[in-house]
Amino acid sequence: MKRKSILLIVSIAIAILLAILPCKNFAASSNLVPTACNNIQIYTQRYSQLVPLSSGYMRVFLDNTNKNVGVEYYDDNFKILQKKTIKLELSNNDGYYGGFYAGSDAYYVVEGQNNTEENDNKEVIRVVKYDKNWKKLGTAKITSKSELFGGEVRYPFDAGCVEMTEANEKLYIVTGHEGYVDASVRSRTPRIFDDRSG
Repeated sequence: MKRKSILLIVSIAIAILLAILPCKNFAASSNLVPTACNNIQIYTQRYSQLVPLSSGYMRVFLDNTNKNVGVEYYDDNFKILQKKTIKLELSNNDGYYGGFYAGSDAYYVVEGQNNTEENDNKEVIRVVKYDKNWKKLGTAKITSKSELFGGEVRYPFDAGCVEMTEANEKLYIVTGHEGYVDASVRSRTPRIFDDRSG
């Protein structure tokens, strides 16, 4: 009896809230339509983020069809206002999207590329810094050298997402990776999971 009473009270409260809260219509402008995002192969990566701005919102997402980063701007009522594309710099090679971070005075896009040849000098992670108007400010390239952060990277971002934060004017990035494989093990251990294409 007690459970039924609580359930009835909660149901009435929800009905009252739905009746009195204003409903907002979310519609695209006449010539712009939001880009659909395929979330089938998300794994642990965050391929779409919504960032609040002083007026409205900015959506940053992986446009996997074109191997670009898509940027869309919305007003406070989620009406799309503007779209733009940021080219992934490593997409011509074996590269893929790692993540996005909206810093206090800049935006950051992180990309990675596989290093199956286990070359210590190969760039495995690239961090591209943009101003708030998406003008490129600089690039940091991280190689697979073991002195850098543990190094010996075959597959960056493997079994982990890319997390970022800033403190004392520095950007900190935390992610996972698969390291080099012992040659005696490599020949008998097939790699089952590595779909970086989609």
